[in-house]
Amino acid sequence: MIKLTDLLYEGKSLTDDDIKIGDAYKTTNKGLVINFVYGKSSVGNWTTIEFQFQPPYGNPYFQSVGTGPTEGVNNWGKAKKVKINPKQKKIMIKTLEDAIKSKHKGSEETDVLVRDKGEVGSLNNVLSWVKKL
Repeated sequence: MIKLTDLLYEGKSLTDDDIKIGDAYKTTNKGLVINFVYGKSSVGNWTTIEFQFQPPYGNPYFQSVGTGPTEGVNNWGKAKKVKINPKQKKIMIKTLEDAIKSKHKGSEETDVLVRDKGEVGSLNNVLSWVKKL
């Protein structure tokens, strides 16, 4: 007899071999939120950065930085893997460059990156990572 829980977890779970730095997953938030794999921490968790491309108001911005287990990278199977287009990449680069050039060395759009420097490093580190996507 098949149990409902067996059907829910029937799909192949994500493994470390399936994940590459730079992978992008569309989350189910409002607007167009894409979760990027930034790197792997020393304890084996993955660091991810979320970017909101279509906020309800204002400019696109970095929404969050997080770390979690392998299964959490794609939101436990709820997020679809996507490819970002050059226009989206340019939006991210422009957001970072504007923040770096500002006299405050940051902006509202990059505030989450500045607060989580321990996870992602400086804005320049994130900028060079985005350019490699």
